[in-house]
Amino acid sequence: MAWGFVYVLGHHCMPGVYKVGFTERSPHARMEELSRSTSVPCEFDLICYAEYDQARDREQEIHRLLENFRVDAGREFFKCDLMLITDLVMHEDAYSQCEHGMYPLLLEVSPMFRQSLKDKGEMTEDGRLVLVANV
Repeated sequence: MAWGFVYVLGHHCMPGVYKVGFTERSPHARMEELSRSTSVPCEFDLICYAEYDQARDREQEIHRLLENFRVDAGREFFKCDLMLITDLVMHEDAYSQCEHGMYPLLLEVSPMFRQSLKDKGEMTEDGRLVLVANV
């Protein structure tokens, strides 16, 4: 059993490319570890993560589903709309989830996310958010 976290990292120097990984430690600690490498010009951003009982299996399943978007074989980086990735990571089977500022980033970089808001009437065609009152 590989309990742990599946996480998504972004990097300002690689817009539109995201790392999907697995860790048994804190996703923050893993992000900091990867950010300390001298092979990256600046720190990674933790976009979101979810806790799973079978986290390694979930990570590998996500990698298979995103195979056509893989930047390089054998690497855990994918170039696609961020919403595709976050929908797979933030799955209902997760024990817990952390959005960690995911929605502002989705608004900024994900055409699919903006279109889904428009389809639900939560965003106007010119990109303004519509406040919806809970009744």
